[in-house]
Amino acid sequence: MTSRSVTPSAPRAGFTLIEVIAALVIFAGGVLAVTRISVSLSERLRYAGLRSEVAFETQQLLDSLSAVDYDSVSIGSWVDSLSIQGLTYLSTVTVTQTGVRVRGIQVTTSPASGRGVTFTGTTYVFNGF
Repeated sequence: MTSRSVTPSAPRAGFTLIEVIAALVIFAGGVLAVTRISVSLSERLRYAGLRSEVAFETQQLLDSLSAVDYDSVSIGSWVDSLSIQGLTYLSTVTVTQTGVRVRGIQVTTSPASGRGVTFTGTTYVFNGF
């Protein structure tokens, strides 16, 4: 009988297929999580931008109405439409007599569809102070 000598094999360098697949699954999960977060953040930024534009347009209308003379602001209400980021909004202006020499002006800007960002602001016009 001849004897064979078994020499220990040198350890192989590298990764097994299971290790590579596990690493790819973990990496893909991380990429999906980052993608979800970025989509969510972009939606929030779009919504915040829309809110800012609605508030800006409403405040501009309030500022222009508060600069008008007391006698030029008649009591009542009217509606004006405007477009913000491709959406139609309605600005409802209501003028009331809140005191002997004071008229209150309230502006509410809301989407024509009824769903979305709404902003309300109030200013006052005084007579003879």
